[in-house]
Order: sequence, then C-alpha cells, then structure tokens
Amino acid sequence: MVNKISFLVLFFYVAFAQSQESNVYRATKETVTNLEHTKLKVSFNFENSTMDGEAWIKASPHFYATDKIILDAKSFKVYEV
Repeated sequence: MVNKISFLVLFFYVAFAQSQESNVYRATKETVTNLEHTKLKVSFNFENSTMDGEAWIKASPHFYATDKIILDAKSFKVYEV
C-alpha cells in the first residue's frame, strides 16, 4: 500500500514538474488563409508504398487580401489554380 501511494506521489510530482519546465512563449504560425473546403480523390499503390490522387481546395484570405497560398506537402504537382 505504501509503495502504491509513494508511486502516485512521485508520478504527480514528475508530471507537475514537467508541465512547469517550459515557460518559453511559442507563437502559432501566422494565419494567411482560411481553408473552407477540401475534396480528395485518392488511390493507393501498396507495392510502391505511394498514394496517388487529386485534391480540390477552397480557401479565402484570413484577414487581409492576399495573392498567395502556402501548402505544406511533399512531392505533389499543381496542374491548375
């Protein structure tokens, strides 16, 4: 019984100490666009471990008018905007 209580006390002490370690402010990325709708059409190639597909994205400016959109993805081709 004593071992269980001491384990719980130690567990909560470590959890509380780790939550207090990071006092560094980490701002979120600037929001430039709002993603309104996404439509995906995908197919999987299990032999090559790849996924082929198409994506239709509807977005609008978050606050100020903009002429760009940032998509964070690897190895994709844009055919039409």
